[in-house]
Amino acid sequence: MSSGSLEMGALIAGVTISTFPYNLDVIAKIVSIRDFFITLFFVALGMGIPNPLQNLSILAIAAVTAVFLIASRFLSVYPLLSIFCAMVTA
Repeated sequence: MSSGSLEMGALIAGVTISTFPYNLDVIAKIVSIRDFFITLFFVALGMGIPNPLQNLSILAIAAVTAVFLIASRFLSVYPLLSIFCAMVTA
């Protein structure tokens, strides 16, 4: 069995269910199962992240990245907003 066969089977099953006339009934019945597995996925993803308190360089990199992203957002958007707001009020 190839590694992509389960994924292809899920894709084909999803496309098949979406073409049925009663697809909304099926979706309504499986929404709680979907939410459960989405929760498990994100818990497993979070458990795979190393603890930043064991390696402070990861925490420092995350902090610098967060500050850079927030600052770059303000430095790139604020001048444009001030120019366009000045054009609107003039």
